[in-house]
Amino acid sequence: MNERDCQYFLHLYRTKNITRSAQQNFITQSSLTKVVQRLETELGCQLLLRSQKGVTFTPQGEQLVHYCQKFLQMQQELKESINRENGVIGGSVAIGSSSNYSRYRLPTALKTYTTRYPAVDISIVTGHSRNLYNQLLDNKIAVAILRGDFKWDEGLLPLSAEPMCLIYHREIQIAELGSQLYICHRTDSESQYQMNRWTVENNIDTRSTNILIDDIASCMEMVQAGVGWSILPAICLAGFKGMIQPLFYQDGTPLIRTTSVFYRKAQSKLPQVRLFIQTLQENEQGYPYALTKL
Repeated sequence: MNERDCQYFLHLYRTKNITRSAQQNFITQSSLTKVVQRLETELGCQLLLRSQKGVTFTPQGEQLVHYCQKFLQMQQELKESINRENGVIGGSVAIGSSSNYSRYRLPTALKTYTTRYPAVDISIVTGHSRNLYNQLLDNKIAVAILRGDFKWDEGLLPLSAEPMCLIYHREIQIAELGSQLYICHRTDSESQYQMNRWTVENNIDTRSTNILIDDIASCMEMVQAGVGWSILPAICLAGFKGMIQPLFYQDGTPLIRTTSVFYRKAQSKLPQVRLFIQTLQENEQGYPYALTKL
């Protein structure tokens, strides 16, 4: 049994599905099955019970799961100890990053970080902020870069607060929007509330004249092509050619989209995690809506 065997076995335990686990590990189903069979031969016991609904782990399989978890943890601690003695920042960091931040901000920060600390193993999960928040609560990731506000009692570092903007392929008056097609980007409930409130305050009925789309880049391209208008956060608008107008409620309050780093305080004591958060701070200083100060 080696490190890769342990990783495959733990991943299979999380998915409870050989086909899905093999796909997510970029190996064939038969290869993963052979790993399990080899482990069963080495240990002389059955580890899995297979059915059409997936796999169930036997008591011996559960024991092996705990062993694999301890083995990988001890191996990681050994690597980190050796790296510290050699003056090298190593170890691993598991990151969750919202889709928009991953596309428009994270690559630059990662370039800086990996150049400085090439010995650190990085794993990244992207997706909707709500899903990543739940993974942080479940201790599946060490750091979460989330859009919007979430209840959190541990480490929290605001990164940016950019405006929500009306975009259109040419100059247009707000009073004219009701007669134009509205392209709505699917987002979380907080941003959706902001957009709905703004349209209601400006007497814009979007119920019968809208397109609902998941991808924010496709939404921007449709507006650029003259299909209609939309409301998007400034983070994605650097390359947009057309009208960009930050929005305000009638009382003068701006529509704002916040981005923050959420992390567990215990994790931030690890040098690779602490330095990653510092790199995010540094990287954000190059953008106009940064909130952090070094």
